[in-house]
Amino acid sequence: MNPMTGPWRIVEKLDGGSYKLEHHLRPGRFDKKHASMLSPYPLELVPFEPIDGPDNRFSQIHKPIGKLPFIDAGIKGFNPIQPFAAPAAFADATPSESFHWLSVSELNDELFPFPWEEGEEERVLQEYSEDSSNIVMYNGPTPSPPIAPPSPVSMDISTLASAIVKSTDRLFFISHSIDSSPNREWRLARVALADSMSLHPRCLQDGRFLVELYILHPADLRFNAANQRYWLQYHSISNIVNPSDTSRTHLIRPTDTSEHYALSKKLAPLRLWVTLTHESTYIHGPFDFTTIRGRRSRDRISADDWKVLHSKRSMYDNNPPDLDLPTFSIHIDRGSHVSFHSASHCTDIRHINEQLRRANDRIFC
Repeated sequence: MNPMTGPWRIVEKLDGGSYKLEHHLRPGRFDKKHASMLSPYPLELVPFEPIDGPDNRFSQIHKPIGKLPFIDAGIKGFNPIQPFAAPAAFADATPSESFHWLSVSELNDELFPFPWEEGEEERVLQEYSEDSSNIVMYNGPTPSPPIAPPSPVSMDISTLASAIVKSTDRLFFISHSIDSSPNREWRLARVALADSMSLHPRCLQDGRFLVELYILHPADLRFNAANQRYWLQYHSISNIVNPSDTSRTHLIRPTDTSEHYALSKKLAPLRLWVTLTHESTYIHGPFDFTTIRGRRSRDRISADDWKVLHSKRSMYDNNPPDLDLPTFSIHIDRGSHVSFHSASHCTDIRHINEQLRRANDRIFC
């Protein structure tokens, strides 16, 4: 799809990753484009520009409407709705002499064309009208109580600690409620093991770890879960220590130097303390980012891990990503460092800061 020339159709694959294209509306018009310049669908659906507006209404107030108004307005390939015209055979509405409304007896004869004997129909209908069912009380065994769904089982602390130490990315799906409301939401988190052991040396014994939160890249909202990118949720250190309603959320492309780059910009990931051994908190983990075509990813989650999150749907209230969407997607590069304002993120920072102040906890070494 080209935003200036309209839709094209691929007719031949050329060398070097290029394709031969034929215009969809103008057969015989060909072009050649590289695969990086093609998109299977437009990024945005732009409707037709309204015909009726100040520019047209006042500048052409005395101009009559032409024979082809849609073409005059720049709309090509549109066929207007044609008014309905009744065939000439049905134009005569004179009622036929042979037509008459059916009586009730005639309708009954069509439904029940059965030769009843005199009095037999009334007798059969009377037998069906009698209630022959007998109401009795239940005399069976006492009904068993309803079976509650099995509660999620978290890892044993020794097994969990060993798995965290051996894991590369130390990712977890957790169920957490940042504010005091009963609603819980799933979050993708990474255990900050070094800082957890420095600030809370007993973390490997009681399961209380400092985690860093990931968020979905805004450009991947409508993609399949396997194609969505999750980057660390960065904020300025000053806004984390002193929350502000004007705080901006920063997303930095994960690389070997992204954390050093964030520190140079005085940014830090959003952190909080969680107890991973709690059954209401632990959903799945630890796991690593998936491998795509033999290369280890830094921001994609495997379909198997997403399926585990879907299977624990009773533990959280927000919706998980869709798994039934097309797996093909196109990611638009908006830069390695983007920022935006989110009122909900500002509220989360404020609640986390209040929890840390009440518990007298620290999240930075």
